[in-house]
Amino acid sequence: MSLLFPKIRPSSIDIMRAKNRKIHLVGPNELWQIDIKYLYIHGERRNAYVCTIIDCFTKEAILFYHGRNCLNEHIKALFEKALIKRNIINLRNYRLISRNGGIIDKIRLNFDEAQLNSNTITNNLTLTIRSDNGSQFSARNVYNYLLTLSVIGVNHERIHVATS
Repeated sequence: MSLLFPKIRPSSIDIMRAKNRKIHLVGPNELWQIDIKYLYIHGERRNAYVCTIIDCFTKEAILFYHGRNCLNEHIKALFEKALIKRNIINLRNYRLISRNGGIIDKIRLNFDEAQLNSNTITNNLTLTIRSDNGSQFSARNVYNYLLTLSVIGVNHERIHVATS
């Protein structure tokens, strides 16, 4: 007779890993990289966090977040602001639908499916966002948010474990 309940294993999600370490870019907004840096504040004896999104073609820091904590809600907001700043999400054409306390469930388009399939809206956009395997990037609601962005050509990939 077993005294312990069976071990509950969380369901895994399918993640896309980076295929090429050497990349050949021809223009901006093809590959963005995002990373979180920890800064120790000696006077307060605690860490501060800086999260930066960098365009790999122009080497420009698109947007950054800094604060005493860096949660997955901050990462989602940073992605959304960066996409709006680079005019990848146009607020006149897209409305982000928020449910369940700020989790983005889906993107509702103001266009019909025929226009979407003809690529007149997305302008053949293929933006790849590359991140590490940190807990903020592997959170389920960030994963679902980035999955909804694949409708407009924004893909997310993670680097392999133990690589720089």
